[in-house]
Amino acid sequence: MVAVNLVDLPPELRDAVTRARESASRTGSLRPPRVGPFESRLTAEERRAVAELIEDGTLAAAIAAVAADDPDLADQ
Repeated sequence: MVAVNLVDLPPELRDAVTRARESASRTGSLRPPRVGPFESRLTAEERRAVAELIEDGTLAAAIAAVAADDPDLADQ
């Protein structure tokens, strides 16, 4: 679900967003509110390894390879 500032919306869209939020709340689709700041579950070593994969282009190449194998993933 996307956060939307209702004040900035036209009345019809504001009502639709309100109804959608109420429906999502009733069905349990809303995420619980954040209880604090995000804390990574990765160790410092794991975070460094991920950062290295991003910086050296390995992650981008892997994503491109997966997207090439399944074009439907390319726009998701």
